[in-house]
Amino acid sequence: MNKKRLLWTLQQEAKNRLEAIGWKEPLKGKKISADTSYYSVKNLEVCKDLGVDAYVPDPQFRKRDIRFADAARHRRSVDKRHERYKSKKRWFSVEDFKLDDHSGKLICPAGKSLYVKNRNFITPNGYKAIAYQAPKSACHDCRLRSKCLRNPNTVSRQVHVIYGKRPGSITDEMKQKIDTEQGRRIYSRRLGIVEPVFGNIRTCKRMDRFTLRGKIKVNIQWMLYCLVHNIEKIMNFGKTYAMCPG
Repeated sequence: MNKKRLLWTLQQEAKNRLEAIGWKEPLKGKKISADTSYYSVKNLEVCKDLGVDAYVPDPQFRKRDIRFADAARHRRSVDKRHERYKSKKRWFSVEDFKLDDHSGKLICPAGKSLYVKNRNFITPNGYKAIAYQAPKSACHDCRLRSKCLRNPNTVSRQVHVIYGKRPGSITDEMKQKIDTEQGRRIYSRRLGIVEPVFGNIRTCKRMDRFTLRGKIKVNIQWMLYCLVHNIEKIMNFGKTYAMCPG
């Protein structure tokens, strides 16, 4: 199932089950975090409708975090198959261009300067942006032309650098929220809450694949493993609680 729509189902099921045991508005004001796979306008709208305090980062949120500015140098040069990491991106995007603070021009991957064409450009999605244009001479015989211009007949490259925030945008609101110190701290708690569950079930319980077929049987098998996992947590919590003084 597509995760961009799954968050609604998960929250609705949790809401129904909690209401069945007597909770009123069980999700309202509760903090929920999900990884970038769940980031979509639909999921964010559902969280807002349910009154959930959600923390769902967009795919680019780590690139905006200064703590990960030099993360690339720690990446392995080869994968499990000893193949070099290669970018799957076919064309240059806005992130490949750099702004020269002194001249105010945008520098392309080939080192050419783009001038400001329009400072009040509005994109089809409603973003306010600065439109940059490359001189014709810069793109005519450029060695990187095939990776920069999708249409071979295009004379020169244009780049739209978005600034400001769209009023009322639910995605921009989430980006601002997740970029705060509190937002990143709350989201980082997933590492100690969610991930150990999968690690325990897959490694300790040795469930790295389903052994049954059919949605009903698979669901029953998954619930049995989750039941064992939860019982184990209750047992461990009980022992810890009993050892606490007072």
